[in-house]
Order: sequence, then C-alpha cells, then structure tokens
Amino acid sequence: MLMENPLYYCQHISASTTNCELKNFKPLYDEVALAEYLKKIAKKHEKDNMNRTYIVRSSVSDIFVGWFGLKVSSLPYQYEKESFLIPAIELTHFAIDERYKKNHKKDEVDITIGEYIFRKLILSIVISVAEKAGCKDLYIFAINKEKLIRYYSERLGFKQLKKIDAEKFMISAVPEYDRDCIFMYQPI
Repeated sequence: MLMENPLYYCQHISASTTNCELKNFKPLYDEVALAEYLKKIAKKHEKDNMNRTYIVRSSVSDIFVGWFGLKVSSLPYQYEKESFLIPAIELTHFAIDERYKKNHKKDEVDITIGEYIFRKLILSIVISVAEKAGCKDLYIFAINKEKLIRYYSERLGFKQLKKIDAEKFMISAVPEYDRDCIFMYQPI
C-alpha cells in the first residue's frame, strides 16, 4: 500500500526495506525501545499480520523521515454495571528521525512534520479502516515525557482519561511494556 501527498508518502515495511536504513533511524527523545522494535521486530510483525508498520519518506528526496505502526484492537469499557469492548485502532509507534526534523522544521507548511504525517497519512488510514470495519477510537500509549504528552494533546487532539478511570484501565488493558506510558485517545 502506498499513500502519497505532496510532501511525504508512506508504504508498508517490507523485505526490500534495508536493514541499514532501519538501524540508522534515530528517534527523538532517544527512545531505545522504538529503535529496537524497528530494527528487530517490525518486519516479523508485518509478515505475521500482528502490526502494520509504515515507513514515511520525503516525496522529493525519498529520505526516510519517520515511521508509524497501526493495529486493530478493542478497549475495555465499563458503564455502571455493564462491561463491554469498544472497537479501536492503536497507533502503536510514531517516530520522526531526529536528524530529519532538525533540518526540516516545518517543511514549507505551518504545522510540524509530525502533525502533517498524523493528519495526512495516519488519519487517512484510520478513517478508511473505521469506515470499512466500524471503529470508535484511535489511541496511543505515549512515552511519559511532559513535552510529548502536551504535543499529543494540544497539537494532535488526543485526550487522557480522568485519573480514576485511568487507574482502572491501566490495570486491565495495558501491556506490561507500556506501563510507564500514558494512555491517550481520540474519537474517530
């Protein structure tokens, strides 16, 4: 699948995506887990239909700009005494290469590179899936960095659960490796 727009395009990670490129990716916030996933696990999960990893490139130069991952999921929800699952899509990973971002602050648009990729590429895929399969929310387990949480909230429109809801939710729905992250969501 190839998704294009004037500044960037994305396509599924594949066997032809070079390991050298994946190993050289340098995420913002020096997040080791993101880099390790990309290098060691992304291709296997793609092949096994566990996660879709999209490589984002510059439409002008084909430079590796960033990447993101998506997978379908469901979220536990409890209202009064009734419990059920809400269909959702998880933005499993979202990273921009630190070096690219330093050299291309806003890439001729009034929003950041991450916002542009989120609005033009990620949401395009998410909305398409939601229209075809029925889906209520998009969510992410954001790295617990104040600047990043503020960015997801103020610039990308994600919300956090109320404290008491978040505590209940984190116990039942959050994978162990995301325990230090902040759950954020937005309606589709």
